[in-house]
Amino acid sequence: MLSYKDPINSEHGFIKWRKIRQDSKRICQEYNIKTLSIDEFAGSLSGGNQQKVVVGRELNRNPKLLIAREKMLTKRLEQLIYKIPKGENHIHIEGSIPAKTALLLAKRNGMTLPFSTEEGMRRYIKENVVNLDSFMKCDRLINSVCIYEEDYYEVVLALGEQAAQQNIIYSELLLDYPPQSSKRYSVRCCSERL
Repeated sequence: MLSYKDPINSEHGFIKWRKIRQDSKRICQEYNIKTLSIDEFAGSLSGGNQQKVVVGRELNRNPKLLIAREKMLTKRLEQLIYKIPKGENHIHIEGSIPAKTALLLAKRNGMTLPFSTEEGMRRYIKENVVNLDSFMKCDRLINSVCIYEEDYYEVVLALGEQAAQQNIIYSELLLDYPPQSSKRYSVRCCSERL
């Protein structure tokens, strides 16, 4: 299942056959790969089992970064990837307001949005964002629900909860402070609160 060409499976020009076999057995068990033998070529396995081999092999290398196309993932592989500790860099707070939080803040702040449900917000974005200008317009609309310092606290808390569900252990959040007269706090006050 594993390649002898991989640097973790060879040392000073010698192949670590015992390690390859041990890792192959462990990966087959851990990822529930259906095969007659660990000596079987991965190409002879079913498509789903081939995907499991690829994910198992890559995770066996302890990668710093793993990129996977969502459509190729089985439910089990998706669960395994969710368990891996991850980090998020450069998250703009205002551009990441969860739908549930946006609706809660709109109601609390007496604002009317062109949607009233989380699904309605997703549909609104999908139907109205076609280019950068429409994206910015939609973004400003959703951001408009953040008026008070406490609103940003709610957004950051919701983003933290989402991150925890995905085992994201590090997030770099950025606060864009647009010059809007509707904001009822200072940058300093908001940043200290966050």
